[in-house]
Amino acid sequence: MIKNMIQKIKSERRNRQFQFSASLYLYGCSITSIYSIFYLCMKIYFLTFWSAASALLFLCCFFLMACGYSKTAMWIGAVSTVCMSFLGDFTFGWNYGTHFFLVCLIPLILATEIMSKKTKLVLCSLCAVTYFVMLQFILHSAFLHPERSLIINIIGDINLFVSFGVLGFAMIRYSGAVIANERKLELINCKMAHLANTDQLTGIPNRRCIYSVLNSEIAEYERSNGHLVIGLVDVDDFKKINDTYGHLIGDQVLIELANQIRNQLGEHDTVGRWGGEEFLIVLPETNLEKGMEILENIRKSLANMKIDSSQYQPAVTITIGVAEYKLDLTFRELISQADECLYLGKQKGKNCVIAA
Repeated sequence: MIKNMIQKIKSERRNRQFQFSASLYLYGCSITSIYSIFYLCMKIYFLTFWSAASALLFLCCFFLMACGYSKTAMWIGAVSTVCMSFLGDFTFGWNYGTHFFLVCLIPLILATEIMSKKTKLVLCSLCAVTYFVMLQFILHSAFLHPERSLIINIIGDINLFVSFGVLGFAMIRYSGAVIANERKLELINCKMAHLANTDQLTGIPNRRCIYSVLNSEIAEYERSNGHLVIGLVDVDDFKKINDTYGHLIGDQVLIELANQIRNQLGEHDTVGRWGGEEFLIVLPETNLEKGMEILENIRKSLANMKIDSSQYQPAVTITIGVAEYKLDLTFRELISQADECLYLGKQKGKNCVIAA
């Protein structure tokens, strides 16, 4: 039983609601234990007994919650707090300030996640009614030890401090939870954005992403009047590879090809999967002559690439159509120029780089 409880507590460490409630019950246990010592020193034995009993009840609440009885634990803790508030103020008067503990119950009830909104509203209303009933009853019935009035006023301030400490703790916990949730949401959004912009097979930017990159580079070109070259890459005889060796080998060819191209590009260059066996390479701040040199080096290196598979031995070759962006060219016209060059390269025998 105890071993299962310890395992439960360890497993719930990251549960913020569990952490919050557990900390409050342990906090209540510590405070009531201190009060029991204080009442014992003042020789007020019935309050000593009740404070010690409250400390045990709060400790029981902690273990009940660890066993999964969160609602039962909350009810026991709430009743214990109400009784402690009433007995303290009834004994020493309203200035003693234990009614502040009752006021603390309202935000704590609202903060819990184990109750419906209707139940929370009913309980908060009961706390408010109990507070005003206590006020009327204590003002007319409570007695006060005159020789202890200064101590009582000091303790009243301490009770106020303890109550605000509880509320402050609750605010810190929940502000921390909000920040953590925001960070988690940002991380999820980043992952979703990455998934939305990444080709699932090759791990490089997909068509939508490379389309956006190219548009951005065109806008930058028009601002700075620099250079921009693109290369439209197509795997030669890819259909034959699929038909002869199967689609799994075809996929492996595309993965290896994407990795090889990506490893040979500069920091500001981008390659994305344009569709099927086609890839689009974007080379910003690169003129046509330099772009041809880069793309020719990529073609040569890929011509010597071997696929890591015993089922596929032939070398993989590619044909690249190259186009340089000029002012007044549209996005589609730029792609069309590269596509036309790619078509010419296929007609010339493949495994070559052709520029517009």
